[in-house]
Amino acid sequence: MSSRSIIQKSNLLVSQLAKSHIKSLYFFHINPGRIVDTMLHVGS
Repeated sequence: MSSRSIIQKSNLLVSQLAKSHIKSLYFFHINPGRIVDTMLHVGS
């Protein structure tokens, strides 16, 4: 596997994590009760 493809895969993973993290922050504003749920989800 070339280093370029590894970089592309890690960039894709980071962007996916960023999207899910943005969704988590969005949930905080809607329902503060979900903060613990989301923190556990992000931590796992």
